[in-house]
Amino acid sequence: MLFRSLNITTTTLPNGTYDQAYSQPLVATGGTPSYTWSLASGTPPAGLSLSPIGVISGTPTGVGTSNFTVQVTDSLSRTDTQALSLTIVPPGPPTITTTTLPNGTVGEAYVQSLQHTGGTPPLTWGLAGGTVLPDGLSLGTDGSISGTPTTAGTSNFTVEITDTFLQSDTQVLSITIN
Repeated sequence: MLFRSLNITTTTLPNGTYDQAYSQPLVATGGTPSYTWSLASGTPPAGLSLSPIGVISGTPTGVGTSNFTVQVTDSLSRTDTQALSLTIVPPGPPTITTTTLPNGTVGEAYVQSLQHTGGTPPLTWGLAGGTVLPDGLSLGTDGSISGTPTTAGTSNFTVEITDTFLQSDTQVLSITIN
């Protein structure tokens, strides 16, 4: 009988993304199948686990890098270990999709919700760069511009949206009050 040494051939893992399903099989060669996988030390990122058949899977619940060592054992109780590192990254940043706002009228209620895509809740809206809205209007942290304008004219301002990972986007907007 020819002896083949047992070797874990997986040496790197692809990054995962926060709150998105992750599944990555580990590979070993040699030895005498069947293989059983386990953690020798450390832990995978929160929300992920290593199955006995050698698959790291789950849905990551945090971001950052985890270092851990996996072990494979063959049917003759031979083992091999491999140190691995797995980084979980935040999903893409928020992007403001509102590019124009309707005009308003002095003395009439104004309500407009700003729109966005991406980002990880909770998301917070605010004014950036010391800019201000027309008199009588305010920007809520939910992205709504509301109030009753008190002065005619055009105001240019910059809005900013920030997600839980402090990723942000800004957009210059203007409102004309008639």
